[in-house]
Amino acid sequence: MIEIVGLILSIIFYIVFAIYFVNKQDSKQKKYIFILLFCILFIPSFFLSLDNINFFSNLGWFKNSSSERWFSFFSNYISTLLGSAVSGSILIYITLFQINKTKSLNTANEKEQNRINNLPFIKYNFEVFEDYNVTAFYEPDFITNNDNNKIIFLKIRLKNIGMNTVKKCNVNISSILISDNYYYKIDEQELIEKNGEKDVVFKILVNNTEDKIELIVQYQDILLNFYEQKVLLKISEIEFNKDDLHFMGSIIKEVYEEIVIVAMNPNVRGE
Repeated sequence: MIEIVGLILSIIFYIVFAIYFVNKQDSKQKKYIFILLFCILFIPSFFLSLDNINFFSNLGWFKNSSSERWFSFFSNYISTLLGSAVSGSILIYITLFQINKTKSLNTANEKEQNRINNLPFIKYNFEVFEDYNVTAFYEPDFITNNDNNKIIFLKIRLKNIGMNTVKKCNVNISSILISDNYYYKIDEQELIEKNGEKDVVFKILVNNTEDKIELIVQYQDILLNFYEQKVLLKISEIEFNKDDLHFMGSIIKEVYEEIVIVAMNPNVRGE
């Protein structure tokens, strides 16, 4: 009788204990896992306890099982559980890996498509002047002037023909005569709206006969992606009409495809 009472109290204790910990779990998945583990461990122990108090023998169902038979049962039971746990864990791992991989790929594709839908693109136009009646221009550092060189004003018109606004647009200009490594803001706003355009003027030193100038334009889209585009200029026969000061030489430009960069150059100067 004492053994039966002890068994009943033990069952009540384990059930209360299980209910308490199930309620402590913060998700349904964790609750289901805990209930499953509890059943796996509790049910065999429960039948073993019933057999120890001759419960099944008193009912006349069958005689007490020997220790060897219970040991064999538990050995098979545990080995089956371990085998199922290992194979199940591998299957779950593979499934979760595939799900996460697919999710990451879909996220990357969605992000790239969103970037393309907001991709800025700049069209360039260039003019050369002997004198320019503006006060807002940049004058990069250059080497000592001589008779073979000439100071000109180079006006760069940037037009945004892309899908959305260009932000933080800065221009670097360099040549064998320009000793300057700064990026210059197109203006204080540093942006070009879709289908909008901005002018930036540089006062630079060039060779009288022919000069090659490299421009590197860095900018940002509305999704905070950074871009860089290189433009090569070949300016030849640098002469101006004496009457209207019109540029009589030639400008050949070569625009390279824009590339995505990690970050923009921090050496920026404003007007």
